Amino acid sequence: MTSSRGDLEIGRRTGAACRDVPVPVSSQLSTEQLKGVACVACEGQLSADRLLRGIALVYDGPYALDYDVYSCPRDGGPA
Repeated sequence: MTSSRGDLEIGRRTGAACRDVPVPVSSQLSTEQLKGVACVACEGQLSADRLLRGIALVYDGPYALDYDVYSCPRDGGPA
């Protein structure tokens, strides 16, 4: 699940749905995105019908911390 900020910009310009935008690497995600309250594509606030996109790994020294990351629901608007 690697991507770049450029992929997010392409998604925003083309109007791709949030669920279709590649998930960025964990170092590019905000705290809100790692907590699962913000979309990994558009950074908008998420509701209870959010769509699970995968797991982001963040390393804290020798410890690997995993976070579930989400995007806007399947019928959500463009990124």
